[in-house]
Order: sequence, then C-alpha cells, then structure tokens
Amino acid sequence: MLPPPPPNPSPAAPASLPAANEDEYVDPGARAIDLKNRPVADSLREIMASSPRLPQQMPPPLPPVAPAFANRHWTLAVVGLFTLLCAMVLAGETAWHLTTGGLHGLAQDPSERARLLVAHPVSIVFQLILGLGLILARRWARQLSLAFLLEGLLWGLVSATAIAVNNFPDFSRALSAEDDVPAWAYLALLGGVAAIAWLLLSLLSHRNVRLTCASAQPVPDWTDTRSPSELLLFALMVSTATTWAGLAGYHAWPCWGAWRSDHVPWVWGGAAALAAVAASLTARGSAAGPSLAIAIVLTAASSVTMTALHRPSDEARLSRFWGAWDDFSQLWDDWDFNVRGGLTFTALMTVVTVAAAVAALRSQAQRRKTPAPNANP
Repeated sequence: MLPPPPPNPSPAAPASLPAANEDEYVDPGARAIDLKNRPVADSLREIMASSPRLPQQMPPPLPPVAPAFANRHWTLAVVGLFTLLCAMVLAGETAWHLTTGGLHGLAQDPSERARLLVAHPVSIVFQLILGLGLILARRWARQLSLAFLLEGLLWGLVSATAIAVNNFPDFSRALSAEDDVPAWAYLALLGGVAAIAWLLLSLLSHRNVRLTCASAQPVPDWTDTRSPSELLLFALMVSTATTWAGLAGYHAWPCWGAWRSDHVPWVWGGAAALAAVAASLTARGSAAGPSLAIAIVLTAASSVTMTALHRPSDEARLSRFWGAWDDFSQLWDDWDFNVRGGLTFTALMTVVTVAAAVAALRSQAQRRKTPAPNANP
C-alpha cells in the first residue's frame, strides 16, 4: 500500500522580523535603522529637520502677564489732596505771622525768622510737588512721600522721648516760661501726628497702591533704583539743611565748649550747604553722600554736647551760660530743654541719621556687587 500523499502545503507565513533593539529605529516598512551608525543618524536628523511638517522656528515668547491688582488711584488722590491742604494751611499760617508780626518782630526773634522765611517755604514747596505727584500717581511721589513721612514719624518719636526725659516726673510743667502749654499736651499732639503719619505710611506702602503707580507710570524712575534707607537719609539731610539754613542769620553757634558769634552766617550757611550736598549725593546713589552725612551729624553732635556740658565756675560766667539756653532752644526746635532733654534729642537724632547712613552704604555696596535690572513692580 502506498503511503498517503502529504497534505497540500499552505502558503508559508512571512517570517517575523526580529524585534528592534533599543538602539534601533523601526520605520513603517519594518526596515531597521541603526542609530549607532553616525552617518545614518546624521542623515535622519537632516531629513527630519527639513520636513515641512515641523516648525522652522519657535514662536516668540508671550509677553509677561501683569500682576492682578485693584486700582487704588482714589487712595493716591485723597493723600495728595490732604498734602496740598497741609501746604495751603502752612502757607496761610506763614502769611498771617508775616503780616501781623512784621519785619521788626522777625528781627528780634531768630527762631521765628528761621521758621517763617526758610523752613516753612521749603516745606510748602515740597508738599505742593508731592501732592500733585500723588494725584498723578507718579512713582517718585509715592517713594519720596514715604521717605518724608518716615522721617517725620522718627522726628516725632525722638521729640516725644526728649520731652518725656526733660519733664519727668512732672508732665504738667510747661516747656518754657513763655509757653503755658504743659508737656503732656505736647506729647498728646505728637502722638496724634505720629498716628496720622503711620496711617499715611500704611496707605502708600500697600501693594495695590504701588502697582497703581507702576501702571500709571510704566517706566521706572530714579527713586526705583534707590533703597528705602537712601531715600530716608535724603529726607533727613533735606530737613537738616533747611533747619541750619534758617539759622544762618543767627547770632551764635556752639563751638565745642563755648558759644561763638563771629562769622555766624558762614558757619550755619556752610553747614547747611554741606547737608544739601550730602542729600544731593545720596539721591544720585554716591557713597560720598552717606559718608558726608555721618561726618556732619557727628561733628554737630560733638559740638553741641561739649557746649551743653560746659560748666563755668564763677557766677558771672554761670549766668551768661544759662542765658545761652535761649541759643540751645533754636537747635532743639524752640523747646526749652534742660541738659537731659536737649542731649537726649541730640543723641537720638544723631543715632537715627547715622543708622540710616550706614544702611544706605550697605545697600549701595550690595547694588554694586549685584547690579539689578530695570526696576519693575
């Protein structure tokens, strides 16, 4: 018997290709491309780079999204109007004193002359400029207003401390024989002024107010490149220059233990000019500004301290010395401080100015090490 015929062979299935290795690229035609082969891999990259389906260049980056904030232009307008109101009140008071007192009265009262002819006009001009700048939501107006408000707040705290030390423990006594207002009334007034200054500082330093100014003035100005300590020192030096310029026509100055009356306009005028130069250099960001400010306040404080502590021996010189307290009252804001109160005021204002100058020097050194880009909010 013949063996059965073999079954009809079925069409052979195509042989399966070996699985691609991790280093191989498998195209739709199942043709393996060895990516380890450098010429083949380079050719593949050129083909993919020239494919019309791929973007030839990346799209430009999207502009940064501005931070969301609530517009607080009304806050700036209210503070600006309040500043303008203070300027108008001060101008009215100055005009009233000048018309009622007359030039003869000013000639007899150097303190009043310094205040009405120098300090008040400078303060009025600054308040008018800052008030208009706040209404227009300028960056520089907000920054400088913060600096001058902080300077005024510190001055109020120093003055209150000096009054407390001067009149402790009897706060019902007046600060001078010509003034019957007790010390506690001055302390209450300074406390109210400090509360108003703190409220205005809180309003102007709010994030929404800052971003409102940045939106109204997109281009940063010079105040954005200055640290808060530099702006505070600028305000302190402007106030110091104004006070000393008002005393340029005064009849005496403390000279490290004695009162001198020769070349007084040059002494007070020169000191005021140096303080103004220190303020200008600080505003420009120069390290010479804080250094000059430190030298000025330490020199003035040493002269005032040594003169205040000088105790003459004989009675005639003693009476002449105690008569010089009228001179000291011009340096200590017209308050009849004794040695404790006067030296407390001098020491604290010196410490505040030196601390602001040292902080300004540190911020300038840090800025030179790491130059900051354009200041943005």
